[in-house]
Amino acid sequence: MLANLLGIVLVLTLVVDSTLSGEIVKIKLLTKENRENNSILLNVAKSTRQQLTESSYCRLNPRNCTNYMIVHGYRSNAQKSWILNLTKELFKKNENTNVFVIDWSSISSSINYFAVGKEKKFYKVNSRMILLFDDLIKSGYISNETVANGLQLNLHCIGHSLGAHLCGSFGSFLRTRLSMRLKRITGLDPAGPLFENAQPTDRLDLTDAMYVDIIHSSSFFGIDKPIGHVDFYANGGKSQPACNTPKCDHKMAGLYFILSINSAACKYRACECQYSSKNKYKNENCNKCGSKNFLGLYSIQQANRTAIYYLETNEKPAYCKS
Repeated sequence: MLANLLGIVLVLTLVVDSTLSGEIVKIKLLTKENRENNSILLNVAKSTRQQLTESSYCRLNPRNCTNYMIVHGYRSNAQKSWILNLTKELFKKNENTNVFVIDWSSISSSINYFAVGKEKKFYKVNSRMILLFDDLIKSGYISNETVANGLQLNLHCIGHSLGAHLCGSFGSFLRTRLSMRLKRITGLDPAGPLFENAQPTDRLDLTDAMYVDIIHSSSFFGIDKPIGHVDFYANGGKSQPACNTPKCDHKMAGLYFILSINSAACKYRACECQYSSKNKYKNENCNKCGSKNFLGLYSIQQANRTAIYYLETNEKPAYCKS
């Protein structure tokens, strides 16, 4: 079980409005201590801050605590192996960590992708989810710090597929409603269908956080155009050497990110390229590799500009060539 592997799990069940009747969002919080304990079900009658006080929640001073939020995509859930592995690697990197896992599988499990995406039910989920974080912010459980452009929330949202756009909606809400900027969003092959030609306000966009980095791994399921401060096109962003199906290609963005966290041997070095809608990248510029970056957790935002990066991977683990 997730709790036995990674820590105490707090589950906050938020029942959303009548338009989502019967659909439930669960928010699980994994913390440093009591990793072998059984799960604790948060009592919705209590305040969030009271329940966190009674837990091993790490108060989020940017100097000693890190805070992540992980959001799964379409027809997925919080028990998927990539989420378990990602959380495990994040704690291995820094034990003073809180990881929120958003489980909206009661909605995302619909067989009709277009109903979930077009009706934007996940935005309704997000509007309820923000209530939890609003309470955490006001009570000081999630720290913020003053930066050049205002208040920055010490939180890194990592979303796969539709979950990446949920991160974007969350960041947009913070900016427009609370005058606060999310520290970082990582989009793991953000969903393309319904979003490729959507307006920036209706999808993940670089305005949704202080830093938005994107990993493109599938042109079938993922968004094709660059939408972040930094966009990484793994193997051109179309298909992956380790895969023979678009579904596998789509998942590889998450796997590359996970492997980037604690790999001493390989840092997924990428080279800056020029993007074109026809060719995606220009080989002659990529091969020169005058400007380098690293796909994954350690990617670097470029000062006052956006950037496109390309890298190749191997067919077998650990996939990284550099």
